[in-house]
Amino acid sequence: MEDENTTDENTTEPTTTEPPQADADDVQSTEHAEQVQLLQSQVLALQTTAVESAIGQLGYQPRAVLTHTPVTELLDANGNPDPALIAAATEAAAAEFGLAHVPRRPAPVPTLGSGKGDRPTDVPTWGQILRG
Repeated sequence: MEDENTTDENTTEPTTTEPPQADADDVQSTEHAEQVQLLQSQVLALQTTAVESAIGQLGYQPRAVLTHTPVTELLDANGNPDPALIAAATEAAAAEFGLAHVPRRPAPVPTLGSGKGDRPTDVPTWGQILRG
């Protein structure tokens, strides 16, 4: 195996073997491809989140439905979640897997309080009001 710095027998100057330089276009195209791949994965994550939200609003667990049908099949031609495709896939998954409809918890109403007995102390009870 030759050393990087070798000397010809006929000359006294050392010759250097250098690896070929990477072409600037190749480096730029590689970086471009990596950026495209990163953006595609981010778009897919956003699409998945939107589809999962739509499935959740229908009252089913998104993971169960997405096991039956991939996210990419629930998008329209522009890449947006298609409500009709999502509803059909959800019904098909529910029928095939026997999924139970998950009722949504009602949203809390802040004006009604937390329901944990944290009433103000200066509010009279009904008994105090009736006694006068």
